[in-house]
Amino acid sequence: SAVVAPLVICSSVWFYPSWAALVALFIPLALGTWAGFALVALPPLSIRYLNTNTAFLGSIVVGNGINTGIMLLARIQEELALGKRVKDAIANGVSESWRATFAAALASAASYGSLIFTDFRGFNQFGWIGGIGIVMCWVAMYWMMPALCLLLGERLRPRPVPAGQSAAGSS
Repeated sequence: SAVVAPLVICSSVWFYPSWAALVALFIPLALGTWAGFALVALPPLSIRYLNTNTAFLGSIVVGNGINTGIMLLARIQEELALGKRVKDAIANGVSESWRATFAAALASAASYGSLIFTDFRGFNQFGWIGGIGIVMCWVAMYWMMPALCLLLGERLRPRPVPAGQSAAGSS
């Protein structure tokens, strides 16, 4: 857990060299992760503590929950790189990515959720927290990121690649 969060942040700063992109990515991620843990704390699950098997689930939810945001933000930035207006880029990015990211989030949630059928409490709780956390991160990304991107506007537009250089940075 202590290693995963800095790695996620460092790789995001490297890929999105814009503070605006990081804001658009991390606010929904934090909300989705919080919502996942909040929902499992409610009855009937009432998972209000973590044990040795579930203590690292924050980093699992963050590490997998960020995938949706990365895909959505990349799609929006692709549209912005084509010269589209921010509002149109967001609309296209959302409409062209939600099905694929939803399917991926549900597949991840189902894989974690399969653990709810075990009798071992640590795995059972892992299944509930992981499954609900991934779905809540998806919901938060598609609920908040479009509004944040609209608010942040042109600050999200990727920098143009100099002539004679590829997007990967090689000549």
